[in-house]
Amino acid sequence: MNLVERKPGGDTQLSKALPNAARQPSNSAAMADLHSLPLLNLIEIPFARKYTVFTCLVGSILAGWLAIIVWPRTYVSHAELLFQVGRESVALDPTVTTSQTLLLQKSQEEDVNSALQILQSRQVLEMVVDKLGEDPILDGYLPSEGQAHAPSTIKQVVRSARNALDSVISASGLRDNISNREMAVMELVGAIDYEAPKKSTVITVEAVAKSPEMAQAIAQTVVNSFQTLHQQTMQTKGSLGFFVSQTELATKRLLEAQEKKRAFLEERNVGSIEAKQEILKDQLTS
Repeated sequence: MNLVERKPGGDTQLSKALPNAARQPSNSAAMADLHSLPLLNLIEIPFARKYTVFTCLVGSILAGWLAIIVWPRTYVSHAELLFQVGRESVALDPTVTTSQTLLLQKSQEEDVNSALQILQSRQVLEMVVDKLGEDPILDGYLPSEGQAHAPSTIKQVVRSARNALDSVISASGLRDNISNREMAVMELVGAIDYEAPKKSTVITVEAVAKSPEMAQAIAQTVVNSFQTLHQQTMQTKGSLGFFVSQTELATKRLLEAQEKKRAFLEERNVGSIEAKQEILKDQLTS
């Protein structure tokens, strides 16, 4: 729409009207009408759409309730490891070392970090898989309590669907063929969390599973596997045999010394203090 502007000299000038200028009075009028509505009319708006509001409210409640029922539950189990100075951590002071090289003392923080690396290793996860089994870890339930939580038919259907999906993905080339053992290890990687606070000698292990029994079993098996692997790692090769042989040698020398002492006393007719005391008691009583 073109507007004609007339000047005092009789000339005319065409100008285009701005669209916002044409809509501005209507928006201002609508806002003015909205502000002019009484409070009672604003309160009546939800009641005028009460069926819509009620339907949305009930639908939201039902959707949340259905999500709670259908969504799988997860359970968390915590385990804590306390590290103390043991025989494998005790060493001579660097100033009294028997070698030419000074031995540097390790701090407890270094020991905790080393233990954390062992705890997060793949070998610990493989030991857990060997202990609990591949299928229980993938299903999320222990064999003793799996029937109570998941019927065998449902488990078979879920397992068949999962195997079919894995076969399709592997056949398409999107993923390599992965064994159940590898999938169980990958499941444990996502189900176990580790935490080691600074300036602390405690490591927290957190295991997540579909049942509380499975979560506790994973956490306990991780701790047991770590203790076994940690002892094997921190043990000096051949130290046990060395100390056993030294103990046997010291015992043999002690027995030989005692035998020499007894023979020496008998040869010179010398009795021990205990024997002299017994003889003196007999003389006094007689």
